[in-house]
Amino acid sequence: MSPVALPGSLLRAVAASWLMATCCIPAFAKDQVPDWVKTASQTSTDKVSKDVDAAVLMEDVTYTVSPNGVLVKHVRRVMKVLRPQGRKQMEMFAYYSSSREKLNYLHIWSIGPDGKEYVVKDKEQSDLATDAGFELYSDSRVRGLTPPAMDVGAIAAMEYERQEQPYENDIIWMPGEDIPVLRERLTLNLPEGYTYKASWKGKPKAQPVDAEHGKTLWEVENQESLVTRDRVPLSPSQLSVAPRMDIFYQGPVTTPYGAMTGDWKSIGEWYERLAKDRNKPDPAITAKAQELVAGKNDFRDRVAAVSNFVQSDIRYVAIEIGVGGNQPHPAADIFRAGYGDCKDKATLLSAMLDAVGVRSTWVMVDTHRGMISSDAPSLMGNHMIAAIELPANYTPKEMYSVVTAKSGKRFLIFDPTWRRLPLASLNMNCKAAMHCWWMAPIARPSGYRY
Repeated sequence: MSPVALPGSLLRAVAASWLMATCCIPAFAKDQVPDWVKTASQTSTDKVSKDVDAAVLMEDVTYTVSPNGVLVKHVRRVMKVLRPQGRKQMEMFAYYSSSREKLNYLHIWSIGPDGKEYVVKDKEQSDLATDAGFELYSDSRVRGLTPPAMDVGAIAAMEYERQEQPYENDIIWMPGEDIPVLRERLTLNLPEGYTYKASWKGKPKAQPVDAEHGKTLWEVENQESLVTRDRVPLSPSQLSVAPRMDIFYQGPVTTPYGAMTGDWKSIGEWYERLAKDRNKPDPAITAKAQELVAGKNDFRDRVAAVSNFVQSDIRYVAIEIGVGGNQPHPAADIFRAGYGDCKDKATLLSAMLDAVGVRSTWVMVDTHRGMISSDAPSLMGNHMIAAIELPANYTPKEMYSVVTAKSGKRFLIFDPTWRRLPLASLNMNCKAAMHCWWMAPIARPSGYRY
């Protein structure tokens, strides 16, 4: 499953007439270093620690939603090399999905320590498939390079614009990086008839500032590095400790799977629509499931027989294209092919259990401890596991991953991805992610209610 996050987008090739009336980003000649880069390059770094390799002088991100639902992300970023080791921090790049996003442009510049200016030509940029390490194929790509003259005192800058017709209405902003950021701004442009709801994980880092024409700004200054040099063993990851704001925007035009309203319930309902009927068993799945549980009467034995099959006989292979980063394949396709990623395995497990009378559902989690917070509804998550409902009168035996929902129903939390994980146990990462699992985005099979 793709990080969601990571886990949003917004501006240029939307209806031209509308943009002329609302666009606030001025044009410039791409064959010269623009004035905003030169202005940012003058930002003082005197207060930055002397052992810091590099710093972000300015990052300005603008999301613009058009009346027809197209989302455009516009980014300006300026960095400075402070020590020789900082050269490796100067990569200027933009991510995009080749199947559902369009990178309208990416411009890159640099200013050497001697003041000489450089302009990177489009043909000099690299455009490569990303390598997440776990995917057989993904449509995620990255474009960019490290600009020239990256010696101490040099400036690197870029501007890019990416557009998409999104399938989710959650924009995630995580201010701060592993190096100091002196100024970071997020701007949201909404057309008439649209509203938004924003929530922070933890203490808010910035308060919204309302501007005219549906524009809202958030700005953070003088952020220290999120990474400490003396890390404590087993301490939370950088992503977990970073501040995060989720913006759920809504309007007349919705995504193909409806709109989330900024609470856990609507996130679960959104995923239920995204994965509708994909965990339904077909005759082949039903026959195999019944074969696996034949002669077994105990609930644990029946669930173990099915879960062991999904763990051991279904290979982990991730093929994620477009919405496929979040949407599972149909159970029948997973069973026939004999492979799938985490959400596919959870989907097939649910279908096979359904075929033998056991109810279950999906649970979206994140393997970074502390990433999910009960008071911060979000699509942030990089993994999918399963929740298996226990019978009302069943006494669990040696089941260490049983939780009770607010309704009083009990669920066995199980990860069918890890091949050597015993039933009724959880990998440590999943345990950490599941501390508030009943609040997490849970999608229910059709007709299923908690």
